[in-house]
Amino acid sequence: MRARAVVLTALVAIVLPSTAARAQQPGTAAPRALTAADYARAERFMSYNTTPLVFRAGIRPTALPDDRFWYRNAIPEGIEFVLVDAARRTRARAFDQGKLAAALSRAADTTYDALHLPFTQFEFSPDARAITFDIGSPPPPLPSLDVRPRRRAMYGSAPASRPGARQRRGRPGRQARCLHPRLQPLGA
Repeated sequence: MRARAVVLTALVAIVLPSTAARAQQPGTAAPRALTAADYARAERFMSYNTTPLVFRAGIRPTALPDDRFWYRNAIPEGIEFVLVDAARRTRARAFDQGKLAAALSRAADTTYDALHLPFTQFEFSPDARAITFDIGSPPPPLPSLDVRPRRRAMYGSAPASRPGARQRRGRPGRQARCLHPRLQPLGA
């Protein structure tokens, strides 16, 4: 027990003077405050600024059912779609991007470049002779309505045909939604 106390006292005697000496040195000032220029300099190295400068990296393969896969590859000229056949040990463009860009340009009445196509994902047809892709988001679906007659509206006043019927009111501060008395959304 006495040996532990001696060792502990020796450690305290060694550590305390060295810590006090370091604290009194003139070269150890408090850390400086960061400025907007520091943040701007650091932001240049964020991934969203450096990713366009890195080519042939970050490949995410999409498996196909027959020992093949395709991936999208960033090259200095743009983007290429590559098809790899592992069984045959081949690597080639997944489709003729130039021919597809020309057909899309004619159909959309705009200009597309072979290495700057307007999609990032595609699917092969079952016979692998055609591809399917989405160029943009489709318009939102229209609501489906059931045209069966209803007896009363969901919100608003009660039918006038019932004597002594109470007036229905929405919550204070909220606008009441009214549906046509003959139309009801499906599932309501």
